[in-house]
Amino acid sequence: MQFIEIDSNSNKIKINAIQCYEAWQDALNKWHPYKGSMMWRKLSGIDYLIHQTAKRQNSLGPRSETTEAIYTNFQTRKAELSERIKTLKTNQAKHARLCKAVYANRVPRMLADISRRLSDFPVLANKTLIVGTSALYAYEAAAAVYVEPDSVATEDSAVLWDTRKKISIAAAEPRGFIGLLKSVDKSFEVMGGNTARAANKEGFIVDLIQPASKKVLFSTYSSMADFPEDLVAVEIKGLAWLVSCPKFTAIGIDEQGFPVGLTVPDPRAFALHKHWLSTRDDRNPDKKKRDLEQSIAVFKLVNDKLAFLDFSDDALRAMPLAIRKSILM
Repeated sequence: MQFIEIDSNSNKIKINAIQCYEAWQDALNKWHPYKGSMMWRKLSGIDYLIHQTAKRQNSLGPRSETTEAIYTNFQTRKAELSERIKTLKTNQAKHARLCKAVYANRVPRMLADISRRLSDFPVLANKTLIVGTSALYAYEAAAAVYVEPDSVATEDSAVLWDTRKKISIAAAEPRGFIGLLKSVDKSFEVMGGNTARAANKEGFIVDLIQPASKKVLFSTYSSMADFPEDLVAVEIKGLAWLVSCPKFTAIGIDEQGFPVGLTVPDPRAFALHKHWLSTRDDRNPDKKKRDLEQSIAVFKLVNDKLAFLDFSDDALRAMPLAIRKSILM
């Protein structure tokens, strides 16, 4: 597996796009407290300041200098932020065209849309990781290189769900994880005979996986909601190491030219885990070969481009010592 250096012009275009995206995200976060509307409402002859959103309304008190100032600030600041968001959105479209022109648009659109949708659920923000070959898009983005196309050519993705603490997204999405996928592409369906896997009409596959339970005799398959047709996460040995190591987030550029945040395993943990997989006797020979190639490539990438990440770091202590030593020998 080879990495291709990004030329300075392409890298500059990519950086500008990401900076605009980060400014847009910042503006959205600042706009959040100004959602809804604010108005005066007369009750029993007294004007009260009311803040109303789609789900509720709150009284902020009777008219006074304080509530007058709150009202004025709300209207002024909301207008400022709305204009800022509009301008940044327009600029993002301009940056997207430039990113596509220099072929910086690397992350498959479906993978990008799923990653964005996962981030919409706060309860999942720190409980899910994009794993497998798809994680390479995050590593290349962080290292300012491109992985050779054949090495990332895949029509699937795996979402690793950290189930050490029970969570549910039923309140926001009653249909659970399959509902989340359908909100990205309504053609997603759970595959017959494999309730941990869903596919859309184009054949893009998503697997929902979780670390193996320590109680070997009591495998606990999990769903994100009580919806009977939801995906059921399958347990896989070795994944507990990935969820116990630091997470790694990088911003890549999707096929449409827009930035997207990708949360994946720490690249050091990825390299170690892939090396371990390549030594397993029960692993498919074709997969073992790819595992070893990816392990060696990411190990080299960390050493050459992400030198601030140290393989001797105590943050990796969740990985068995024998595995840590094997890749460093």
